[in-house]
Amino acid sequence: MKTQISARHFSLTDAIQSYVDTRMAQLEHLNANESHAHVVLEHDEGHGATQYRLKAHLKARRDEFHAETHSHELYAGIDKLVEKLDTQLRKAHAKAKPQHLDGRSAAIAEGSLE
Repeated sequence: MKTQISARHFSLTDAIQSYVDTRMAQLEHLNANESHAHVVLEHDEGHGATQYRLKAHLKARRDEFHAETHSHELYAGIDKLVEKLDTQLRKAHAKAKPQHLDGRSAAIAEGSLE
């Protein structure tokens, strides 16, 4: 999976980039097709509290997935963001139907023909 990471209002370190890449790579088993992810990490210090706003856009062959979360801790927010994407990918994977089965193959899969 190709991952593009953008940091807004703070510097993107190698450790953060490596962590995002590692966590996004865990989603590859649910999406075997070539895919591209764009992750935006935004730092906001409004009203005296440090907060991060994290967004991700994952584009697969036929589907697109979006997730957004807010967190006071960057790494916890990344985990939450990947968890949301994982939920969406699992749901889409469960809905997918096998497209390569013809009538005979489908009957064999159901057990009515042998």
